[in-house]
Amino acid sequence: MKDNILVVYFTRTGRSEKVALELNKHYKCMVEKINEKEKRKGISGYIKSAWQGIKKSTCTINKAKYNPQNYNITIIITPLWVGNISSPVRTYLQKYSDKINDYGIIVTHNSSSYKAAEDEIKAMLHKEPIFQVEYKKKDIDNNSINVLDILKFSH
Repeated sequence: MKDNILVVYFTRTGRSEKVALELNKHYKCMVEKINEKEKRKGISGYIKSAWQGIKKSTCTINKAKYNPQNYNITIIITPLWVGNISSPVRTYLQKYSDKINDYGIIVTHNSSSYKAAEDEIKAMLHKEPIFQVEYKKKDIDNNSINVLDILKFSH
């Protein structure tokens, strides 16, 4: 029996969405973009995101369409903001952490210091993920990511 999988992501640049859609293409997951009330376009959006990354702050997000409790696995995709998870993903995890069953982490980034983000997610969910993967910006942009191996366990 295939696992019931929910992919939850936030994207400012489109890269995390690209990974989410690639997962959906191969695994037929339910995909939910975390939508927030604020806009993050342009240089002001970049600066705001960086500041929220440094401060590890939250933001106002729209109510989730899908309840993660109804899925065996929730895959959390977050970009790095100054080495930390994005504030929309942080807010989502604070709101829904008690509803997430097994989960996996995918970090999209342009640096090499993603461990703190993974550690923050583990601490928020109070359990270990079933997998952790990171994809660099250049690999996403060049269509060089391979999502086929990360869910081998579910088949």
